[in-house]
Amino acid sequence: MELPQSTIYTRHIDTKRDALEMSGVAVVVTVYKRYDFVERAVRSVVSQLTPDDEIIVVADSPENLNFARERVRTVRCDSPYWGECVVRGVQESTKDLIFF
Repeated sequence: MELPQSTIYTRHIDTKRDALEMSGVAVVVTVYKRYDFVERAVRSVVSQLTPDDEIIVVADSPENLNFARERVRTVRCDSPYWGECVVRGVQESTKDLIFF
């Protein structure tokens, strides 16, 4: 049985040229009550991205995040389910290529 594909989860890239013409990527980092590792994870992501890329941190309590946010957008997601928070990050993204 084949499952239907959702447009939220699937953004198809037709050719290698299309991938090269994209204007940056997005990285979605989800956090649920584990703030001790977030700063290190975000620093690692920032060091690997270009200025056109975006970082979205989806957290149950964004006010508990203690790091510089000049390149990081924070989004609230009260759900304890990882999938729902990932979808929230995808919805907030402005990029075509999204990593988790």
